Amino acid sequence: MKRILAAALSLALLVSLAACGGKDRFDAGKVEEGVCYQLTGIAPDAVAMRVDGIDVPMDMYFYNLCYAASYMESYMNTYGMDLDWSMELQEGETVLDVTKDSILENTKSFAVIEKLAQENNIILDEAALSELETERAETVESLGGEESYRAELAKLGLSEETYDRMCRSDYLYSALEELAATEGSSLYATDEQLIAYAAEQGYMTADHILLLTRDMSTYQELDDETKVEKKALAEELKAKLDAYTGDDLIGYFTELADEYSEDSGRAGNPEGYTFGSGQMVEEFESAAAALGEGEVSEIVESYYGYHIILRKPLDEAKAVDAVRETYFSGLLESRIEDAAVEMNPAVEALDLVDIYDAFSLLMDTDADGDTAGDTATENGQEAAES
Repeated sequence: MKRILAAALSLALLVSLAACGGKDRFDAGKVEEGVCYQLTGIAPDAVAMRVDGIDVPMDMYFYNLCYAASYMESYMNTYGMDLDWSMELQEGETVLDVTKDSILENTKSFAVIEKLAQENNIILDEAALSELETERAETVESLGGEESYRAELAKLGLSEETYDRMCRSDYLYSALEELAATEGSSLYATDEQLIAYAAEQGYMTADHILLLTRDMSTYQELDDETKVEKKALAEELKAKLDAYTGDDLIGYFTELADEYSEDSGRAGNPEGYTFGSGQMVEEFESAAAALGEGEVSEIVESYYGYHIILRKPLDEAKAVDAVRETYFSGLLESRIEDAAVEMNPAVEALDLVDIYDAFSLLMDTDADGDTAGDTATENGQEAAES
């Protein structure tokens, strides 16, 4: 089973979805053969779900189901556990819950990419189409010819049409990402949008005075006597800041930092750091986040030493530069989260566990070189009918 799914991944199955939205019903499809139909009782060309008006074919959904379940099994095996669908994996969610969430989110992401491409009139150019043809030819050759290529897709329940759309998804994403970086385009974010996005993502600007308690060439702790001296200096500097009564606290803090801070990064960041969540040591980030603009922290101890932190107004220029490259991925995540989903009731009623068990048996039988997957087929059809 794992060899089959590994082979599928080596085909670079990056998912894209059919744009057939706007229908008043779920197309039941016409194909009544293949692994997908055998194990679910639903035609592979049926509409499994609709995401923001984009129809997702059943073979696409079936592949996502088997992939997510296989990934979860591999994950548990890595930690020496057998696949246990009822085990609580994270607070309030079982392995089965997490796997179902993964199937839904992965499928939504593929549909949203296609929807965004439609909205922004993205059409793959000749260069992209030529690359796709080359990749297909290389894959066919690596698998031993057209017959083996089609057989490999058939093992996964995928039609060539669906697989072609899967491959196109990666190119659509790249085209969207390029459009988002093109000034004046329909996806290009203004500075105002990026500033707002940075604020939503928790970006902030803070300066600090750092007194090291480690030798940064070896990362060894300094001796206790030196650490006591550093702590005393930190207290002295903090007292000076507390006693300051002038109207330029930022300027005064900068003077002290320039003179006393032992942060080697200060030369490149003389006015402090502009950063988002997870980019600084936890103690520094938490203390900075707790401050209002223009406020100075108490002495904060981290792995590196003693910090005195000044929260400053957000450096908008640095924030814009910091988030421009990640803005599109954030936009995509937001669209995926907010996407409207309609599930085909027949698909919603499927038993994931029974289907994956039948699929695993079928793949293991095929990998052992035995004839067809009659037992797995019967198990799958029973699961679909139950």
